Amino acid sequence: TANCAQYYHSKVIDVYAGSGGRFPSNGYQGASIQKYIQHENYNITTRENNIAIIFLNNTLVWNDKVLPICFSSDNFPVEEGKKATFTGSNIVQNDYKISRIHYSIVKTLPDYVDKVCKNEGFLCTTRNSVRDDHNEGGPLTVCQNSTRCVVVGILSYIKSHRNILVFTNISMHIDWIN
Repeated sequence: TANCAQYYHSKVIDVYAGSGGRFPSNGYQGASIQKYIQHENYNITTRENNIAIIFLNNTLVWNDKVLPICFSSDNFPVEEGKKATFTGSNIVQNDYKISRIHYSIVKTLPDYVDKVCKNEGFLCTTRNSVRDDHNEGGPLTVCQNSTRCVVVGILSYIKSHRNILVFTNISMHIDWIN
């Protein structure tokens, strides 16, 4: 996320692809971030446009655990009641393998729940087992069919008091990504 890029700008950030943690497994690949481009309209207060593109110091090789990211330029995959998968959490400073993947059910939340969820730049899901620390930047994916899943959101922040996960809506940023 743009927030992570801003916070960690002076540190080396490692990317772990194809593994549930920092420990190598079959198909695992590691890389460091060489540079990043933060969205020029990122707002640190509202977290709008909390997205960044990263460039790695080496090329990842596609295999059964490391696949290219698929995007959708419309909101097709984001329908109320659709099962979404949130991954990539809680491994920033923890040296252990993640034992579970977090699932969320996409819901249209009533206006009184939280006004930020009505902003088309965000997607919100209810929170289940996701912890508060070190979760920003994790992808929210929705499967369109048995062979294609798309990234629909990137975790921007958690509203713990409301039990809500707030994601940057990828479909609103496709032109910027391209």
